[in-house]
Amino acid sequence: MRERRKYTQEMIDWVGDNQLGITRGELADRFNAKFGDNTDAMNMISLCGKRGWESGLSGRFKKGGNPWNKDRENYTTSKAIPIGAELLDSGGYIIVKVSHTHPRWIGKHIIKWQEVNGAVPDGYMLRFLDGNKKNIKVSNLICIPKAVSGIVNMTNPANTDSVELNRAILLTETLRHKLREVTA
Repeated sequence: MRERRKYTQEMIDWVGDNQLGITRGELADRFNAKFGDNTDAMNMISLCGKRGWESGLSGRFKKGGNPWNKDRENYTTSKAIPIGAELLDSGGYIIVKVSHTHPRWIGKHIIKWQEVNGAVPDGYMLRFLDGNKKNIKVSNLICIPKAVSGIVNMTNPANTDSVELNRAILLTETLRHKLREVTA
């Protein structure tokens, strides 16, 4: 737990007079330069929040402003990536670009599932039976309620070396989930 900061009245008055229109990180830098301190943006957020001081910054671009990448050479925009392109996302899933508008990217395993079985119903998700997110064969996928996935992750990860055992665990938990819904 962080130790509570103590500020002099002079420091508090200075922050109140100088906090408007700048980020809390910038405020911390100016504060440190003024008082020879080593405070950080989180301390400034806390102090300003307790005092009810707002920076006046909305986080939005001002009308007529230029984006950061304007006139930059060799900057690749999303539209430069062709539809159908594949890449590996940070979660280890193969994703495919499906359009230049939202949603832009969809998991390749979802596309494969939809080709054979139709859309994944609301409240459901796909799991990989062998735990390998790159093995996108439909036979390696199972559609289960999201709640079941959470239960299985907490109680029995269903990430054994046996695809059939994983399938049995997921189907058993799905059945238990359905029984709880019916009897509730």
